[in-house]
Parts: sequence; structure tokens; C-alpha cells
Amino acid sequence: MSAYDAAQILYDDAKDDESKAIDLVGAIVLARQGCVALARDIEAPPSPCLVNPLHGRSVVRKRVRKLEKDHGGALPRQCPLCANCRDLDKRQALDERRLLRIPGPGGHRPHTLVPGVWRETAWGAHGKTFLPRVMRYLGVD
Repeated sequence: MSAYDAAQILYDDAKDDESKAIDLVGAIVLARQGCVALARDIEAPPSPCLVNPLHGRSVVRKRVRKLEKDHGGALPRQCPLCANCRDLDKRQALDERRLLRIPGPGGHRPHTLVPGVWRETAWGAHGKTFLPRVMRYLGVD
């Protein structure tokens, strides 16, 4: 239920502000994770695909060498990947061009280069503090 609450707060805050586009992605991710948590009766659903969190839940974690440079530690060594990105990686076709791009003051850039809670937590791939960290970001205790 906390994931749903966070998603609603994010949506209300970001829906009319292009500079908070990444928070709208966060609202979608949290709503999806809330659905998975309720449907499976689990506390921590799998992280979304780190290449593009809108791809949905990850099915595997693996090292993607083509994505390791230029991200300043935003990507964990073992990246959560959806089935499609896993298959692209097997064909050596998974690279920077596949990363979700977020609009911002300097144009569109990979989501991994947008500073903030989503980058710091790698959309939940950096440990088990994702939802509590997002709630702190929102000012909710």
C-alpha cells in the first residue's frame, strides 16, 4: 500500500512539471510494484528493468559491460533486466541507446544521469531500502 501512496504523491507533484518527468516514471514503477506485491503477497517485488524502468519487472540480473561507462556508479554491477533487454544483451545489442531518456533543461538524457532518489537507489536495485528511501524523498515518514 505504501507503494501506491508514494505513486499518488509523485503523480500529484509532477504531473504538470516537465522538470519532474523522472518522478512520473517513478509513479508508474511504484504503482506496478504495488500491484505485484499485493498479487504475490510479498514485501519486496523484483526491481524493474534498469535499462528502462517502464519495461516492467526484471527477470534476471547480469553484468552489462556496454552500459558500465559514463554512469558514475548509478548502475549496479549486476543490472536487473527484463526479458527483452536480456535477449538484446545476448545478441550484444544492448547499449546506451536503449536507456530510457528523460527530458530536462539540457535536452533528453539517460535516466541514469538524472541526479536524485531514482539514480541513488537504481530503481530498487541497490539493496532493500528503495521504498523507505522514496518515502523520505517525498517527506513521508
